[in-house]
Amino acid sequence: MITTIGAFTDLFSKNVFKLSDHQASQIRQYHDLLIESNTRINLFSRKENNLADRHFANCACIAHFFKFTKKDRVLDIGSGAGFPGIVLKILFPQTFFCLTESVSKKAKFIEATIEQLQLKEITVVNDRVEKMADIDSFAKSFSFATARAVAALDKLVQMSAPLLSGSGTMLFLRGKSYENDLSTLSNKRHYRIEPLRRVPGLGTNQDGVLWISRQS
Repeated sequence: MITTIGAFTDLFSKNVFKLSDHQASQIRQYHDLLIESNTRINLFSRKENNLADRHFANCACIAHFFKFTKKDRVLDIGSGAGFPGIVLKILFPQTFFCLTESVSKKAKFIEATIEQLQLKEITVVNDRVEKMADIDSFAKSFSFATARAVAALDKLVQMSAPLLSGSGTMLFLRGKSYENDLSTLSNKRHYRIEPLRRVPGLGTNQDGVLWISRQS
């Protein structure tokens, strides 16, 4: 188990790709903002005392499988406190990210975090993702859609499909009950399941998986 945020950045640099000092500093800042803000805003359970393993390492596992580029546009559905969107944005600073969050206080926290960390090429939509498909600048415009513990897989597919390009890819972090999630899919798309425990150096104690499916 990864027990500190410093251990997380060290292991990520060793086993996935090298983080700059600036990126490592941003991750520590974000971690500290989460802990400080959670005393005022309910961002995550106050019983949790190890964000490094449960949240940071879990989200960063996506970077083991996919390396986003400057040409990519990533949609993060139901970002909550910024997972996985903010973590991935720090890891891929040249990639454009759009984070959606319908709860105003959480969206405001994300916006404040973006300002504090001086992140560029990132925007926050304080609304339900379903409404974005009617906006020309968003429809069919994203290369990837990410989500974590937001809804059942069938709903995530329905929400993200209108916003992804024809070859867009869905990347959804699921918990240990992911097999039940698969039963919700009415249309059996081409997909693959990647257990997070197998990610070198970042395999957390969780029985989670990354569910990967392409549009075409």
